[in-house]
Amino acid sequence: MDTHFVVFREQPVLLSSILDSDYNDTPACSHCANCLISAEQFFGAKLLKGHKLLKDAVDKFWTNRTLLKCDHCSVDIYCSEKCKLDSWNNYHKLLCPSVSKHTAKLYDICNQFKKAIRVGSSKLEGWWMDSFSPVLLAKLWATILCDTGRDVSTGRSDKEGPSDVDIAISNKKFARLESNIGRRSQFFATINLCLKNFV
Repeated sequence: MDTHFVVFREQPVLLSSILDSDYNDTPACSHCANCLISAEQFFGAKLLKGHKLLKDAVDKFWTNRTLLKCDHCSVDIYCSEKCKLDSWNNYHKLLCPSVSKHTAKLYDICNQFKKAIRVGSSKLEGWWMDSFSPVLLAKLWATILCDTGRDVSTGRSDKEGPSDVDIAISNKKFARLESNIGRRSQFFATINLCLKNFV
């Protein structure tokens, strides 16, 4: 085997920032999580200009990525056209706030929670206090629907998409996850609305 031969490359199936993460303000690709923070954002422009050694190191080693936004919304950002396209084909075409008012509400709830964390614990009463990403669960269900839609449409000449039975079979796989999370949370109710809207 040659030096630097890639045996395998592991990639996450789905990912999303948890709501109480210390890194929520750090820009990252919505699909692969590549960091999109610039050296100027990380170090500060003044520090970079004042230290030649640091500037030289940044010029040599810092990975500069162009931040790409979804063509339809300003919520998801990407590090490449490939991530943008993969995201759209695998789940974002169902979760894009421009397509679903329920998803827009889900993102709004997440933003309210992040603001409540910044304000302090007295504003968090009634919120689900756990390391959790409701967007990740929505991505999971949207991925199931997109996969089912691709599977069904390749077998049908009329391209109708998935039937209610196809969707029920796909969702059955995740029934245990649904029962563990519970139906009482505001997040879960909103995600259910999103799912019903997609079908």
